[in-house]
Amino acid sequence: MKSLTKRQAITYFILFILLIGRVWENTAFFVLRIVLPPGATVIPAWFWNFTALATWIIGFNIIGEIPLIVIVLILNQDDLQSLNIDKFSIYLTVFAGLIYVKEAKYGLGIPSGIAVVLFSVYALWKKNLNFDKSNSEVWRLGLIGFTVFALGLFVVSNHIDPLSTEQNIASSLVAIFLPVTEEIMYRGMLWMFLKNLKWNEVTIMFFTAFLFWMSHLNLFFSPFNFWFYIPLLSLILGYLVLRTKSITTSTVWHMLSNLFAALVFISH
Repeated sequence: MKSLTKRQAITYFILFILLIGRVWENTAFFVLRIVLPPGATVIPAWFWNFTALATWIIGFNIIGEIPLIVIVLILNQDDLQSLNIDKFSIYLTVFAGLIYVKEAKYGLGIPSGIAVVLFSVYALWKKNLNFDKSNSEVWRLGLIGFTVFALGLFVVSNHIDPLSTEQNIASSLVAIFLPVTEEIMYRGMLWMFLKNLKWNEVTIMFFTAFLFWMSHLNLFFSPFNFWFYIPLLSLILGYLVLRTKSITTSTVWHMLSNLFAALVFISH
């Protein structure tokens, strides 16, 4: 890899901060479940320090992810295609930020919302964000995603409790928000970093899928989710980016997948 520019150095630094925070957060749940299985009565002395650190990192993820991602978008405004970002990806980011402002507890969504608004104003004022031409594959595969989602809801509609779903709608909205940041992190920023290391894009697809899977260790004790659903979803999302060179379709599929899972599991 060639010597890094200042823009690249800052982008990669933010990437590693985000990845460490996300992996640590989910790994912490896994470790705590191992150390404190259901019914445990003996609590190790180090447990409280570990819990405090995990709480701080989770708090950082809640407050800091969107602002840091917005910084990356601004820094790379002249080369957004290297992040697999097109214009609609920006709209999804704004949408996610607005949902987060509404749903975040204790005002923790406010910094994220401010960051999104500032970036939107900046984009409209400067009018110099550079995007590749629209890819028809993005829209075609996005439509397929909505079709699969609709068919899935139709199949399981008899198992969804409308009252329970309404009472837990916040969980569904958060499920919509999270994929935006995850796609920018894994299949945007990380994809760009590995591509600049001259990795083959097929290899990048598999590596990002593996890392995405491992960052969901909190689901380890749910065999279907950890050993089947997450690996399969990871590969599908990576393939969508490989096919379209855009995270728009992978984000839409990711959002619909999380929303479907939220609606189904909330009702049980």
